[in-house]
Amino acid sequence: MIKKTWKILLIFSISLLFTFLYFKNTSSCGWDWEGDYYYSIFNEDIINQPSLEPFLLSDYLYHPYKDSSFFDEKKINLKEWKNYFGNIVEINDIEKVLYPTKKAELVELKHAILTHNDSLINKKWQNNALVKFWIKNKSDHSLDYFIYAKEIEPLVEGYYWEILKRDTSLMLSLIDEGVKRFKEVNDDFLKLRYAFQAISLYK
Repeated sequence: MIKKTWKILLIFSISLLFTFLYFKNTSSCGWDWEGDYYYSIFNEDIINQPSLEPFLLSDYLYHPYKDSSFFDEKKINLKEWKNYFGNIVEINDIEKVLYPTKKAELVELKHAILTHNDSLINKKWQNNALVKFWIKNKSDHSLDYFIYAKEIEPLVEGYYWEILKRDTSLMLSLIDEGVKRFKEVNDDFLKLRYAFQAISLYK
């Protein structure tokens, strides 16, 4: 009986030892950052120059220890739009219209501008410089582009591990619409944007 007890204790001790030895090498099935996802020839922690961040390129971020970088796509996009609007519209106003909105909201906004529905505009977009720009420049086609981009958004955006629900007939229709607008619009900046959106639907 004593021999059997010692045998059980020995097996338990060995198992416990292996558990502690390999504890650091175990991980759950959830996603976590691992250094193997990128290659670097020097230690990222010693770099404090945004201009060098392309050398830290990975599949996920330009710099794995930051949520944003010198090459933040959102910031670049907003700056390009600010330049398009002649630098008279602040980035914050562009962001409020471009990012959190849904297609239906922008369609409603366009209708309010065309019908001079000031009550709706003042209720939702009061003091927004971009909306004021569109009111003064009704011939500008950027709002139409925003609406088009919002229709494409749910078809192409998502995490890489997700399976996007794709309506192929709608996507083909939107590609044709993008090509049509690309040919019709005169502004080179908007042409480039329509081309990008149409191409993104081919992913």
